[in-house]
Amino acid sequence: MPPGAILPDSDSKAEKWLALNTEYSAKWPNITRKGTAPADSEAHKDEAGKFEKYFSPNPGKGE
Repeated sequence: MPPGAILPDSDSKAEKWLALNTEYSAKWPNITRKGTAPADSEAHKDEAGKFEKYFSPNPGKGE
């Protein structure tokens, strides 16, 4: 995760993420172990707009 991706919750840019985290942390299962990165993860590393393109309200399937 790039250093700029971590914001204090007092930062106004974090409001969107706080609301999202509040909603989905109550709905989605807790992650208890690290999974394998997707084979194409490097291709998406610096891609802009990933949240808008790929977010799904459905939790992923565990490996």
